[in-house]
This record gives sequence, C-alpha cells and structure tokens, in this order.
Amino acid sequence: MIQGYKIHGKDYFVHGNRGRKPTHTIKEDIKNTIIYLYRTKYYDANFEHFSELLEKYENIKVSPSTVRSFLMEEFILSPMAHRSTKKRVKKQLEEQRKNTASKKELESISNKIVEIEDAHPRRPRCAYFGEMIQMDASDHLWFGDVKTQLHVAVDDSTGAIVGARDS
Repeated sequence: MIQGYKIHGKDYFVHGNRGRKPTHTIKEDIKNTIIYLYRTKYYDANFEHFSELLEKYENIKVSPSTVRSFLMEEFILSPMAHRSTKKRVKKQLEEQRKNTASKKELESISNKIVEIEDAHPRRPRCAYFGEMIQMDASDHLWFGDVKTQLHVAVDDSTGAIVGARDS
C-alpha cells in the first residue's frame, strides 16, 4: 500500500467502482415506465398489489419496496397510506414550495399537495342529518381551573354539534 501511495498518490486509495452504478440498479427507463403505469393504468392499486400486477401483466419484476421508493420519490402515495405518511409528505412538499422560485414548480408542488389532501378519504360522510351521531369525550381544563370531562355529540353529515355535556 505504501508503494502504491508513492507511485499513484491519494488516488491509489480510491475504490475502483467509484462513480459507477451497481449492477443490480434498475434502469431509468424501467423506473419511468413503472411511474407512468401507476399514474395511468394501476392508480387505484396499493404498492404491494401493483408490484404483483407489474410482474403478471407487464413482465416487470420489482419488489414492493422498490415500487414504493420509486413512487414516493414522485410524492405518489398508496391508497393504503397512513395519515402520518400523508402529513409527512405534505410537510416535505410545503418545504419545497417555500424554497422554490419558479412559478411552474410552485404550481406542480401545489397540485401534488392538493392530490395528497384529496387522496383516498377514509369514509364518506353520511347523506342525511341524524343518520350517524358520533360521540367523544375528553378531560381538560374546559371551564376555569378545574379539569372536567366534556362529552360532545356531532352529526356526521353536517359536522354540527348536536349536544354537549360536562361532568
């Protein structure tokens, strides 16, 4: 190693694969095809099912985690995404929106934020008033210095408070 250093200098210690992509790297055109297929043909499938569909119908064999990483780079969320994932991605997009100056990029980021907010609601609201009343209670300093429990009943269709009681 000392002789190599004397002959080649610091370059002797640089690994031979530096600057090369690994042999198992998925090509950029396949990655773009996967993203295109999800946006156009398989948009309602979750990532696990989408990877199975790719293998079965498109002859593209990739793992669900690879599919997820490709789609998450484009801020595309699974229909099965948790609320915390949606919030995290929305926060990342809002940071990008603050740091960008281009109007075209601002519009693109804003559209992605709207897509995330509108994506896959958990359950549609009921159609009629009184069809479902949701109830909840919490223990806080609601009225002065004494902790009290506030029980609230809310109509699902309108979001109106139907009743409230402290105890």
